[in-house]
Amino acid sequence: MSALDCLELTYHVAWPLNVVVTDSSLRKYNSIFSFALKLRRVVWSLNDVAHRLKRDGAHWCACVNVCGCVDLSGQPPVAAENCQFSEL
Repeated sequence: MSALDCLELTYHVAWPLNVVVTDSSLRKYNSIFSFALKLRRVVWSLNDVAHRLKRDGAHWCACVNVCGCVDLSGQPPVAAENCQFSEL
């Protein structure tokens, strides 16, 4: 369960608008809102990863070529035993 699952839009619809905007339609809108918010988070995360890979790409390639592991910490490894794995 993510923090985005806890967010919910609520709105009290007064008469006569409540004839058109029902509780059922508000629940559907809320699920669409939640889905769109999750998609926005995914897009942000992917853009962040792409930015980091562009910024640290040269070091990342050097580390993979030297020891076969991935290290995005910014410190070039001296030997294979000095490589540290990092999560994106």
